[in-house]
Amino acid sequence: PHVASARAKRASTLLEVAEVLHRVGARVDETLRRAQEDLDAAAQREPENAYIRHHRGVARFVLAREAIDAGRDGRREAREAAEELEVAVRLDPGNVDAWEATGQTWSLIARDQAARGEDPRDAYGRARAAYDEALGRNPAHGQALLNRGILRATVAADRRRRGEDPTPELAGAVADFSEALRVDARFVIESFRQRGHARLVLGELQARRGEEARPTLAAAAADLTEAAKRDPRDREAAVFAGRAH
Repeated sequence: PHVASARAKRASTLLEVAEVLHRVGARVDETLRRAQEDLDAAAQREPENAYIRHHRGVARFVLAREAIDAGRDGRREAREAAEELEVAVRLDPGNVDAWEATGQTWSLIARDQAARGEDPRDAYGRARAAYDEALGRNPAHGQALLNRGILRATVAADRRRRGEDPTPELAGAVADFSEALRVDARFVIESFRQRGHARLVLGELQARRGEEARPTLAAAAADLTEAAKRDPRDREAAVFAGRAH
């Protein structure tokens, strides 16, 4: 058991390294391979260890995301991630990070389904339920707030394509991004960026309906300007800030 725990903890560190490499656009294949070897060996020794199953699920999620982002088929890895995380939260229902990872996994599955022309609504619902579970246990979980907001904005776009009213989801997304800004400084730039985009879409909808849109668009411009100021490399935020003015 001690060997398994040590390998699982080493794998957890490797997964953190892989996430940093992903953010800077570097290859993560070798890092993921080493993490998976450690986690698979640990799971053989302790199949009912929630920590191991959680991180094994995260490793599968990262593999799926890398494949899907590169245009490859990542469906098998995504389903394996969902299955591993389902076991993790069954073994330890209080593991908020595992619930949040479950939300990310089903969000990825939904994104892939939408890109394939399949109906993503069931996956959206599963993602939402997992984020709600995480935030019900820890309302100040910044990453879950940010990612639930992104999911809500994505669902809003899907509803617009179906001719349904996206306003409630957009308003919910704005609320989640606002709360993420309040509780977790790690996600300040992304929360400003995402809230600005959601407010921009909401303001443009209000304008098309003949409603007063200026306050919403002004708030969108302020958010996107702040995101661009904090991250000068983000030219897109500056462009959208101009569109909101």
